[in-house]
Formats: sequence, C-alpha cells, structure tokens
Amino acid sequence: MNDFLIPVIAKGTVNFLEGLAAAGVATAVNALPGVPPVGSRRFYIRAVEVLAMEHIGMTFLFFASTAAPTANVDTDRFISSVGFTAGQGIQYNNTGLWRYYVDSMAVPYYMDGSGNSVTPPTLNVALQLQGATAKTAGAPGAVSATFWLQQMQTP
Repeated sequence: MNDFLIPVIAKGTVNFLEGLAAAGVATAVNALPGVPPVGSRRFYIRAVEVLAMEHIGMTFLFFASTAAPTANVDTDRFISSVGFTAGQGIQYNNTGLWRYYVDSMAVPYYMDGSGNSVTPPTLNVALQLQGATAKTAGAPGAVSATFWLQQMQTP
C-alpha cells in the first residue's frame, strides 16, 4: 500500500473568499489543482487541516464535478462532506488564527471524466457554514485548507 499523502491546498487569497451570512449558505465549488494524474485517479481524503481568520463552524462539501450541485438526484455529483464546529477551532496562546484538524478518514474521492484525460484532475470542494456565526468576505474572513489525499490502490 502506498502511504504517501498528497497535499492539495486551498489558498486563503484565492479560494472561499465569499462572505456567508447564515448557516447552510455555501461558497461556489472551487476546483483545486494538485491532484496528480496517476493510477486510477481515485483517492482517499485522509485528513483536513484548516487555518481561519474567524472562529466559525464550517463544512467542506466534495463533488465529482465543478458543475455540481444540481437540484436533480440523478445528476448531482456530491461525494461527501467533512465538518468542523466552531468549538473544534483552537487558537495558539489565545491569539491569531483559528486552527482545525481531523484525520483518520477514508473519504473516497474521484473526479468525473478524469480517467482517460491528459488534464490532471482537481479536488472540487465548496465551503458551507454551520452554526450562527457569519463568515466575512475577503482577507478578514480568509480560510486556508490542506486536504491530504492518498492514492487508492488497484488490485
């Protein structure tokens, strides 16, 4: 088994820049580069590390396509979600950024249509609020996340 973890990074100056006013409101689906075009192009999301300017509850929603989501159960390409309550956020020395982390996951991930393509797949992810605290737009509400992927092995 290949134990190498591949970091796919959402940058706070590029991704999830929208201001979100209420729980259940989400950003657009972001196509994050960095997923290697290797093997079956199927991966496990093993860990998620987040740095945030604000103390918010959030859920990352993973999709097999950037065209997601839809209002049709037969065409929506939702795969999974990983969430953090605001209470899971930690500040070092009670100051600065809020830090969130979870590991020991085995969330399967694939990108539709990437199997025979020469274009590298992307990690398609949106950020949705949970809880009552709003997220500020731009730099004051910046969120950076690293998604640690592991390649699935083929038999």
